Amino acid sequence: MAGNSTVDAVIYDSNGREVITIEDILQQCTDLNELLPRGIYTVTFINGSGKVLGEDGSLPDKVRIK
Repeated sequence: MAGNSTVDAVIYDSNGREVITIEDILQQCTDLNELLPRGIYTVTFINGSGKVLGEDGSLPDKVRIK
């Protein structure tokens, strides 16, 4: 994510529904365990110009909330 001043995180549940968008995630501390119930989620990172980051597999896209 280097070189990106603003990155948003969009989190989807296992059914592909958008659960939450965290704007400018690089500039804040966010505890997903407090925000989301247990489960496996897909995270998409989007830079300020709308480009999806990590499509090349360089970023993990799954997160498990316990």
